[in-house]
Amino acid sequence: MFSFRVGWVSCGVGFVRGEERGDSVGDEVPPWLIDEARTQIREPPIGPRGPRTPTLPGATENVSPFTGDDYVVAIRIFGGIMVVQRKGALGEYLRARRNLVSPEDAGLPVDSKRRVTGLRRDEVAALAGISPEYYMRLEQGRDTRPSVQVVTALGRALQLDEFALHYLICLATAQAPRPISSGALPDSITVDLLDQWPNIPAKIIDPNRDIVASNPLARALIPSVFLSGRNLVLATFHPDVRAHYPDWDDLATQQVAALRYYSDPDDPRRQEIVAELSREHPEFRRRWARHEARPFGEHRLQATIEGVGVVDFNSQIFAIPNHFGYELAVMFPDAGSPAAAALAYLASRVNAPPPSGRNRVVRSST
Repeated sequence: MFSFRVGWVSCGVGFVRGEERGDSVGDEVPPWLIDEARTQIREPPIGPRGPRTPTLPGATENVSPFTGDDYVVAIRIFGGIMVVQRKGALGEYLRARRNLVSPEDAGLPVDSKRRVTGLRRDEVAALAGISPEYYMRLEQGRDTRPSVQVVTALGRALQLDEFALHYLICLATAQAPRPISSGALPDSITVDLLDQWPNIPAKIIDPNRDIVASNPLARALIPSVFLSGRNLVLATFHPDVRAHYPDWDDLATQQVAALRYYSDPDDPRRQEIVAELSREHPEFRRRWARHEARPFGEHRLQATIEGVGVVDFNSQIFAIPNHFGYELAVMFPDAGSPAAAALAYLASRVNAPPPSGRNRVVRSST
């Protein structure tokens, strides 16, 4: 079976190489893509240090393969991002999660000569009550449809919380398909709803963590981030945002986990986000490789208000029914706090009579 494997060179150019193997993604790769790869790939010339890496014509510089993800390669070709998904997503998730559980946490004896930081395969199998051989098949991708009972047992062995377990069940079984959104949000939710809250910063986020709509006060609170069309994960890893968040590590971990939990792996927008962050930010690659998946939780954020200074706000998230992955996020201060006075001051400026149409909710056009 012809399949795709990934390789890359030190300068960061991604490429796809065809090989005759039966353990990869051949049955998921469209025939036209296989034919195109066969005709486009150039054989590597022999250089002073040996064979050079083959490349695809038109590949963009600095596009490197994902790290720890359920993809083989992201590569810019023919003007767009092409992502080839492999069948080892379940195995990668199991490997990543068992590496995060220590023997002590699992109640196993600790060997001073132990080289593995997490759990071994046979230990996971024993904790889950399945055979080591069967668990090996799961990690290697030779069995991709375990029962819900087996997956639940693996979740207990890996000490997954309810959200991580749900993600694993969706990943591993056909009995729990991914929830499907009922489509784009109507204006009655985006523009009309947010317009009713002139004194509370609010925004609506889609499954890829893109801001679909935000009200004027939200845009005034953090102008560099809370604009419609901005992506919260990309913004989180921007140096300016990082410098203003004392608890940035927790914020970044939450945003990455929420992106994995809510977004569709086949969505080109998610693929674009992951490719860009994987290329530019080692901190993202490390978090993405952990395969953590859970909804975004409550948190506190900081904002700099002109004439006031830095103040703290609470953020509360509300799921929007029938639109999986869409959330309404509102920011509010503690009662009687300096942030409450600062927000009232900012609202008085934002809600001052503007030129016609200037102060409406802005909805993303994407």
